[in-house]
Amino acid sequence: MLKWLATLLLPPPAYAPRRLLVPFGGVMSEAIGGILAGWDEVVAVEMEEEYIPIGEARCRFWAGWSERGQDDPKEILKLAAKEKKQEPEPQGQMELL
Repeated sequence: MLKWLATLLLPPPAYAPRRLLVPFGGVMSEAIGGILAGWDEVVAVEMEEEYIPIGEARCRFWAGWSERGQDDPKEILKLAAKEKKQEPEPQGQMELL
């Protein structure tokens, strides 16, 4: 839904670079919608430090898929689950020193 809303606000390419400001970033749901909608630049502001690493990780995940040409959230989640199943299981035990 957030991708759809960000698409409604997206100006035509003639206005590039098209920048989106998300004033209350939180865990970056609105920023991710902007990334998937095709905004040239998405800037989010968050004052609660605890949300920043969560939001950064989520943005990296979704932006990575967007760079691979995927922009449909449902399809991305299916592909990510498929890739996760194909990852080899860790062998043996790791000892912490």
